[in-house]
Amino acid sequence: MQQLETKPSHTDGAPAAHPRRDKREKEPLIGELVLVHEGKYCGKQAVVRDSSHGFYNVDVVEGDVSSVEGIDSSESANLRRVQFTLSGHTVSSAVLSQLRLKASCDPKSQHNSPGLGPRPSPSLHATLPSAHRYTAGVSLQSMANLLGDTRHQCQVLRKLIARAREMTFTISPKTDSGTSMDAEDSNKGPICGDLAPGSLDGESCARRVKVYEASKDRWNLALCLELTEQDGNQMARVQYDKGGTQWINLDELNVLELCDVVWAKMGRRYPWWPAQVMWEIGVDRGHEAHASGHDTMVEFLGEHTVAWVHTKSTSNFEEHYTEYSKLLSNNKKLFGFSRNLVQPALEEGMTLHKEHVARQAKVAV
Repeated sequence: MQQLETKPSHTDGAPAAHPRRDKREKEPLIGELVLVHEGKYCGKQAVVRDSSHGFYNVDVVEGDVSSVEGIDSSESANLRRVQFTLSGHTVSSAVLSQLRLKASCDPKSQHNSPGLGPRPSPSLHATLPSAHRYTAGVSLQSMANLLGDTRHQCQVLRKLIARAREMTFTISPKTDSGTSMDAEDSNKGPICGDLAPGSLDGESCARRVKVYEASKDRWNLALCLELTEQDGNQMARVQYDKGGTQWINLDELNVLELCDVVWAKMGRRYPWWPAQVMWEIGVDRGHEAHASGHDTMVEFLGEHTVAWVHTKSTSNFEEHYTEYSKLLSNNKKLFGFSRNLVQPALEEGMTLHKEHVARQAKVAV
């Protein structure tokens, strides 16, 4: 009677290792010391430098690999996994850095890596740099130490950045009377005193303007009440919205006159957007020299960006309000603008347009 063979059971002993787990554990580590048992370098030891597409770039070394000074010689090679066995030991980072530096300067290591395509061949007249020239005169040991210190500093910096991201800051308002006021408080109050009487021969007007204050690098809204000429200089009496009235010299200051609101666009892909026309009546007077008067400076409402647009790229605000406002509200994608600014821009444009019409009617009367 034939005896049946029984398969070995793993219930009594240790469980069988998973084949994928064995394969993963047998993969060499970068910097691991391996023993070559097949090919040209059979019987020698090598250090794994890197891997690509199943092939491993190794440095076949002779001597003591425990220190940089103990290595007598090294030679680069490209091996498959079946050509070497693992020893379970890894070399230090200084030794690995030295081997990588030497491999980058060794002309024999400029071979073609499998799966990566051929490397460009050097010119016939080009001289390959030696390790001494490659390190700018610094020894390989010093270069390895420098690389190790750099890695350590990078790790410390990463920890500091991660710690800073977790921190929260709470700014409490300063109540001490001796502390300086913040930027918002410094902008409060009148800009100047009300010490600017009118001129008898001046031209009365009601123009909305912006006056640039160089000392604080800001624009102040004001109303131009009167224009006149004194000693060859163009003078204007302005009344600021924050308070105060003064005479300013238009030949010395940058002043922008805020005109009517229009629909403007910068290109074919851009939508029609509410904008306010601005003329430079101050020292720059850019509208006089810019494209011979064919371009107009506008401030796009909502986001308050300034740009030069062609006169043909502007249209009447009130006549096309229904058409263009529907296009902005119904369009899901707006090139160059945010949809969140559509409604604020329309409301601001209508308010400024009504104010401009009211000022023109007051001047006409």
